[in-house]
Order: sequence, then C-alpha cells, then structure tokens
Amino acid sequence: MRKNPEKLRGFTLIEVMISLIVFMVSLLGLVALQRASIAGTSKGREHTAAVNLGRFVLNWVQSEAATFPISQTTPNSTDFPLIENAISSGNLDSWQLLPNSATMRFDAYMGNNAQSHYTGGVDAAQFCVYYKMSQFVKGQDSSGDDQFVNEVYKLSVMVNWPKWKQYHTNWTNCAARPPVGGSGEGANLIYWESIELTSVVTREYTSKMQQ
Repeated sequence: MRKNPEKLRGFTLIEVMISLIVFMVSLLGLVALQRASIAGTSKGREHTAAVNLGRFVLNWVQSEAATFPISQTTPNSTDFPLIENAISSGNLDSWQLLPNSATMRFDAYMGNNAQSHYTGGVDAAQFCVYYKMSQFVKGQDSSGDDQFVNEVYKLSVMVNWPKWKQYHTNWTNCAARPPVGGSGEGANLIYWESIELTSVVTREYTSKMQQ
C-alpha cells in the first residue's frame, strides 16, 4: 500500500525561519526579565543596607542621650561626639557628616573604608551618612520669639549612595554629595539614591534614673 506523499512532507524553510524568530524574541524577553530581576535584587539589597546604617546611627545618638547626665548642660566631644557636634554653635538644623569626614564611607556591612582597606581599585564602601538635630518649637511668646521644648530634639539621619558610581568623578567624596554637596554632579539628586529616617531624642531616661 502506497503512502500519501502529502503526509510525508516536512517543514518548509520559511516555517523553520519563522519558528526561529519566535524563539529568539522569546529568549530575548527572558534575558531582559532576568537582567531586571538582578537589578531589582541589587537595588533592594542596597536599600536594606542603607536602612540598617540609618537605624544604627539613630540608636547611636539615642544611646548617647540616654547616658548624658542630667546634671550636665553641655555634652563633651569625647563621651558624646555626635550630640556635641550636632548641637554646637551653628550646627543645629544643618546636616553633619558622620563621622564628620568627607572620605569616611561605609559598606553594606557597616565597615568603613578609610581609603586603605581596599586594593586593586575595588572599593565597595559607597554609603555616606549624614545626621542633624532640631529643637521642637512649642509656640511663640508675646514678642513673637520661638519657645523651644527643653531637652527634646528631632533627629534626622540620611544615607545616600551612587546610582552608577562608575560614572562619577567625585563619588568618593561625601562632602560633595547631597545634602551637603556644593554644585554640579555632586549636588544633583538624579545621581544618588537616598533614604531618610527620623526619631526623637530626649534625656528622659537619664532624668528618671537620677531621681
């Protein structure tokens, strides 16, 4: 019995080419999805590291405040370096670098770079930390002057890091970044990722312990 030649016909060249094109388009889509997934994971990891750094500094300042004796009126730079720097003359309500050094950056594990820990051009310490303290205003007196709440401060901590550090000319200089940066690339927010955390700092704990 002879078989029908029509049933033995294979794929034409055009059909094979169309199939290959469909496969390639699908493959390119999967590659793009994979790249987006990797980029999202990396960005999420950087954000988590920045939040951890911010919380660490919030707790650091809170710890200084908790051990600041109520009998003292002025913190010293040895025992209370962050508070002393933040509330010293002219520094209230203004961002300060942590720890007041343009070149002191941190990596994802809270290790500082110190410029000497990395060799061969590898430097992963991209995070800069800034903080400021502001007094709470409870109102104004009859002459219109602000009346501040004693020993109660708003603490703000900002952590930023470069979006594309390989394209920056000054990404290693924290003093050239926002919020304390000057002009040009350093102060332009489109080049930087940033998070800001806030808290309240009081001396209530110490005052209770000394009663």
